Amino acid sequence: MALTVLRPLSDDKAIIFSKDRPLRETLSDLAALFGASWRETRPVLGKPAYRLELPTKTRRLEERLEREDKRWILEKLDAMVKQLRTDPEKLQAKRLAVELYAQLTPGQKERLAETQHVKLPIAGLTAKQKLDLAPLFYKGDQFADNPQFRPGDDPTKMKATAIRPDKMERVAVAFDLFVFNDGIRARMAAPTGMEIPMHQFPAPEAFALPPHGNPYDGAKVDEKALLTESKVPTEKAFVDRLKALAERSGQPVFADLYRSQPVHVGSKSEIKDPQSALGKLDALCQPEGYLWWTANKTLLFRKRDWYRQRRYEVSDAWREAMERQLKQRGGKFIVADLLPLAELSLEQLTGLYDDDNPMRAQRRVWAMPEALRMITAGVSPQESITQFREHPLLVNLAAPQMQPLWNAFLERYLHQTVILDADPTQFGFLCGARQVENKPVVVLDIYLQPKAGNMAVGGQIQIPLEIPDDRRSKTQITMTLR
Repeated sequence: MALTVLRPLSDDKAIIFSKDRPLRETLSDLAALFGASWRETRPVLGKPAYRLELPTKTRRLEERLEREDKRWILEKLDAMVKQLRTDPEKLQAKRLAVELYAQLTPGQKERLAETQHVKLPIAGLTAKQKLDLAPLFYKGDQFADNPQFRPGDDPTKMKATAIRPDKMERVAVAFDLFVFNDGIRARMAAPTGMEIPMHQFPAPEAFALPPHGNPYDGAKVDEKALLTESKVPTEKAFVDRLKALAERSGQPVFADLYRSQPVHVGSKSEIKDPQSALGKLDALCQPEGYLWWTANKTLLFRKRDWYRQRRYEVSDAWREAMERQLKQRGGKFIVADLLPLAELSLEQLTGLYDDDNPMRAQRRVWAMPEALRMITAGVSPQESITQFREHPLLVNLAAPQMQPLWNAFLERYLHQTVILDADPTQFGFLCGARQVENKPVVVLDIYLQPKAGNMAVGGQIQIPLEIPDDRRSKTQITMTLR
C-alpha cells in the first residue's frame, strides 16, 4: 500500500504512541489529528494508494482563525484609542504612542497585523507632536550628534545618534508587534532605537481555541474516554509526558510536533479544576500551549495555535541540508552558506533559535531576512566569513538589482538614523560566524557598515547543526499482516 501527503501537511510532524491495533484505526486517528482525510488514488505498482489531504472545511477554519488573530490584536489597540478619548490620564507614558497609532489608516493597521510592523512618516505629524517626540529623537544624555563606533567597540556602550528637528522629516516612527510566550507586546519605536511600550496582551487572550475540545467542529470531549490516573505526567519534555500518559492509560496518544519553541504557552489560570480528569489533561498541555480532545478511545493533542506556530517552522529536510553544507567545510563559512537562510521568513529565523523567549529571538533577527538578501545578491558566493568580522562585505547600493532590496531593508530596519547618509560605495555588512562551545549551534553576527570605518547595530542569527530533540532513530513501527 502506498501513502502520500499533500501540502501543507507534507512538512507537518506527528507523535504517535499506540499499541497493537488495526492500521485503519491508526490512519483514521492521524487524519483526525490534522483535520484531514484520506482519499484513494490511482494504484501504485498494482497496490492500493491513499493520499492525506486537507479538506476545504479545515482550510477555511485555519483562514478564519488567522483572521481572528489579526482582528483580536487590532481590537485591543483600538480600545486604547477609545481610552485616549474617554480617559487619557490612565494612558500616562503611552499617551503619545496611542495618539500616533490613531493616525494610522485602516490599511496600515491591517499591514501591522499581517507583518507585525508598519511606519508612520514624521512629515505628516503636527508641530506639537514632533516636539513631543524629542525625547525619542534628540533630547537627553543618551544621544550624540556623531557617535563613533568602530569594529571591536562594545555595542552596549554605543550612544544613539541624535536626529535633530531639521532631519526628522526624513524618517518615520514604527509600530511593532512582538510575539512571545506569555502574549503579544506592542510598541512604538523611533529610528534612534528609543521606544515607548504600548501594551502587553496576555497569552490566554491570544488563543482563539479553548484548552480542550475538538478544534475542527467544536465538539466537547468524551469524559468517559479519559484517563483515571491520580497523577499528571511531570516529565520535562512534552514528548516524554505523552509517552508516560500512553503507558499509564493504555490509550493511543497522537500529537502534532514542532521543532521551534512555542510561540504562545497556556496559563494555569485556565485550569478550572486541577484534580479533575479534564484539569489534569489541561495541566499536561499548558506549558507548551496545546489543546486536547478525544476520538473514541484515542487522546489527540494539537497546538492551540498550530496555524500560527506553523509559520515559525523550518522543515527537517532544510535543517539536514544546512547541517551537511556547514559540516562539509569543517567549520569554514562562506557567503554561499547564507543562501538557504535568505529564503527564510522573519518567523522562520526566529524559530531556528533555541530560546524559550520568542520575543528575544525575534528582536535579534529583526530586518535580518532583508539583510541576508542584500548580501547574497551583492557579494560573491565564495567570499569567506571569518569569526571576528575582519572585513566588510560591500554591496553596491547603486546597482539596479540592489535598489528594491535596499528599500525593503530600510522599511524594516529600526536604526535608520545611522544610515541616513550612508556611502553607496562603502556600504556593507560586517559578518562573523562562530560555533558555540559545547553546543551544536553556529551563531552568525551581522553588523552594518554605513560608511568606511563605521559600524552600526545589526542582528544575530542562530543556525543549529543538528535537529533538536531528534528521536526519529528511536521510532519503532511494526506491521503484521493478518
